[in-house]
Amino acid sequence: MGRLQELKLSSKFLFGIGIILLLFWSSFAVFLYTYLRNDLVKQSYEKTDILMGHINATMHYVKDKLRPKMFEMMPKDEILREAMSTTFINKAIMKTFNHEFPKYTYRRVSPTPLNPENKADDFEAGFIDNFNRTGETTWKGTVKRKGNHYFVNARAVFVEKECVTCHKTAKLGEIIGIEYVSIPVDDALKAMKRVTISIFLIGVSGMVFLFIILNVFIDTVVVRPVKKVSSFFKSVVNGEKNLDFSIESKDEIGEMVHSFNTMMAYLKESDDKLRASESKYRHIFEGSKDAIIVTDCEGDLLDVNPAGRELFGEKVKSMDELFINPEDYIQVIREMNKRGFVKDYETSLKRPEGKNLDVLITANYRLDESFSICGYEFIIKDITERKWMEQQLRQSERLASLGKLAAGVAHEINNPLSVILGYTKLLMKNSPEDSKGDLEKIYKNAQACKKIVDDLLHFSRRSEPHRRQASINELLDDVLSSLTNTFAENKITIEKSLDSTIPNVVIDTDRIRQVFMNLLMNASQAISSDGVIKVSTTYDAKTHRIQIAISDNGCGIPKESVSHIFDPFFTTRDKGTGLGLSVSYGIIKEHGGEIFVTSEVGKGTTFTILLPASEVS
Repeated sequence: MGRLQELKLSSKFLFGIGIILLLFWSSFAVFLYTYLRNDLVKQSYEKTDILMGHINATMHYVKDKLRPKMFEMMPKDEILREAMSTTFINKAIMKTFNHEFPKYTYRRVSPTPLNPENKADDFEAGFIDNFNRTGETTWKGTVKRKGNHYFVNARAVFVEKECVTCHKTAKLGEIIGIEYVSIPVDDALKAMKRVTISIFLIGVSGMVFLFIILNVFIDTVVVRPVKKVSSFFKSVVNGEKNLDFSIESKDEIGEMVHSFNTMMAYLKESDDKLRASESKYRHIFEGSKDAIIVTDCEGDLLDVNPAGRELFGEKVKSMDELFINPEDYIQVIREMNKRGFVKDYETSLKRPEGKNLDVLITANYRLDESFSICGYEFIIKDITERKWMEQQLRQSERLASLGKLAAGVAHEINNPLSVILGYTKLLMKNSPEDSKGDLEKIYKNAQACKKIVDDLLHFSRRSEPHRRQASINELLDDVLSSLTNTFAENKITIEKSLDSTIPNVVIDTDRIRQVFMNLLMNASQAISSDGVIKVSTTYDAKTHRIQIAISDNGCGIPKESVSHIFDPFFTTRDKGTGLGLSVSYGIIKEHGGEIFVTSEVGKGTTFTILLPASEVS
């Protein structure tokens, strides 16, 4: 069956036609042989019936005409066999007949004949027994005897009144023997077989010739046009642009080609629309700045756009791996299955390097042809920077409000403090020695209050800056140099990575020095001993900004405190006013820059400063 399927269409067609014609011709040959055989039997019936009729007529003539006359002429109880015995006369006549027609055999036999020549053999005795057993009196048919086939027409011989004269012991009415005529049919059967085989072979030869003609005809009318169509199909599959072809025939193949051209025009139009649509949505998918992730029902990733791969890397295999809190993923899936979609679900996801992302998730499920859920589509918007900016904005607004309050408080307190300091100094000059100690304490605490007021004025940016061009790297080296002994005492190592290509900036060097000093001192205080402080500078030519990073491997800042680190009077240490970072924040903002912090408890803190490389108006 497999080999048949591998044949070409024309071969299959011819093979099928050949099988049909072979079966038909074989059936015809069998029918012809059967017909000729039956005709031979029929002719044998007729010939033997004629012969038996002739024998029967002779016997009636002897019994009805000849024998009565002979009894009148001859003495009583005298028998002349040559004239009065039907058996003798028939055998004599048939002997002459057999001489003329040697193929015909006539026998009249009995189990107990008067003449031993008429003794029935086993074959003939079988007929007699059959007649006695079945009650039949005639039989016609073909038998095989001594390797040859014969047609036999046999009938029973009964004892009649006239037979008792010779057969004294016979009883009237009993079967005394049989007479039959046999004709050999082997030659005729062989001739029929030869004729049948000849006709069959002639038919097969004709079929071969017919196959040749059919093969040429089918190849011309069917196979070549079909091959042309097939070749065109292959060219379409291979992507060739010519999507139309013609064929001269107006038959079914021509109609098929016309229909195919119509279909191809429709498919081309649909394919162009599909490609355009796919290209449009693929462009949206690939160009989206938000992560787009397609998963199956189990959450395994099927497709991720470049923004998703950039955010989460290439190793993520399942959506639930991204969620910091697994319950969030379960909630998203539950809500999708219930409502069909999720919009702006806020949660936190993991990045490959261990950082967390604040995101908004919009998602919906996908249905297959049976309208069963077969997967999910997620759009993930990274809002980490936005939340940071919002936090910075809230902090800026809070600090701006605090700055206004601080400026007002500082202005109101500054004048009374100046009076207190002036009169205290005057009293110290004119007071006796034993009371100067108390006045010095008053003066010292008033100066501390004056410093706090000055810091508040710096924080509120009410003082005028003095700016000039300066090198950030040189300024950092100067500050680090002044702190060398302090760091050495605490066994703190300084690691510098300063970009020599950064341009000069226009800054108030004293104030920026104050920021650097403050950050470095905070870093040293966060380290107990044997720590490392890393200082680095880089320049981003695209944004024209200089980045200064000061990192330590100290105790770090608790997460809940990071958002308040720049608030006035907020401190995580027992000592200090909590104005250092607030003042630093105000100075950087005054220079048009930004300052932010990242920290992890037990691993350290990094302060990052961004300053514009061009002068700020």
